[in-house]
Amino acid sequence: MATIVQTITQQLIKNNKMPVLRPSAVFDPVLRDTILSLSSSGVHKNIIAGLHVFNDDLQQAHNLAQSIEGDECADYWHQILHRREGDYWNSKWWVDHMSNNTHPVLLEIHKNAAGAKQFVDKCEGIGYGRDAELEHTQLREIR
Repeated sequence: MATIVQTITQQLIKNNKMPVLRPSAVFDPVLRDTILSLSSSGVHKNIIAGLHVFNDDLQQAHNLAQSIEGDECADYWHQILHRREGDYWNSKWWVDHMSNNTHPVLLEIHKNAAGAKQFVDKCEGIGYGRDAELEHTQLREIR
């Protein structure tokens, strides 16, 4: 099970080196099916949701994150996927909704909820455009 997750992660790292801020399609449709199959292997929904986010499959990530709402990791994925969908106000709502805003990745990258919301605002300013610094920060969030 862990080997499958590691293989998928390595493929995404190799092939989707810098995920765009606002994806317009699933990055790798073939890999999508492999990620979907993980649910029957007992892999936790948060791990699967994260792989879907990395694969730009925001609808599948949304379905999983929503199914375990209230879980800090699920809520973390939820705020990222809303930002990547362009639903910026909702992304900021999810930042506030996370229990005590203490998710370790949020704290490491953005320092606090205010920093995470500032990042959302910067992404909104770019929209479908490209910004290497913002994309690098986003990659750190996802990986």
